[in-house]
Amino acid sequence: MSKLLRKLFFIAIIGLVYFGGVRKMRSAIHNAHMGSVLPSKYGEIDSDLIFYSQSSVSFTFEYNANTEFTKKMYKIPFGMFFLFSMIGLIMLGSRKEAFYILIVIHFLGGIISFLALIYSVPDHPYYLVIPDMIGRYLIPLLSLGLVALSYLQKKNGADES
Repeated sequence: MSKLLRKLFFIAIIGLVYFGGVRKMRSAIHNAHMGSVLPSKYGEIDSDLIFYSQSSVSFTFEYNANTEFTKKMYKIPFGMFFLFSMIGLIMLGSRKEAFYILIVIHFLGGIISFLALIYSVPDHPYYLVIPDMIGRYLIPLLSLGLVALSYLQKKNGADES
């Protein structure tokens, strides 16, 4: 019973840190992108590329690709998949290394997405597929996959003893 209470305590702490600090940090990064990497106002960057924001932690880009507009998204990492994965790792009682790996996944995903964003706006909008794929698929897959891997390691370790 005390293990469960300890896990619930850590989950509550993680929730407080996430909603009290991480989300605010993500919003601050979003606002820092405006006027530095991206124009200071939403709208048209050039005749083929426009951008807007549906939330305080992502940007949506639409660009003209062969007379057809394509939508791509840039998400700032450390989102809900980070929170869900942290909770999963806590509930499994994972080793500290798993938490470090999760942080590295989101940090590196964010760096690569940001570099691709800098390179693609405004000259090469077709490279916006890189941050789109990282934010929509790679980070969630690796985050939740880490929880599954941690579960399998825990299960195999328990079977051997």
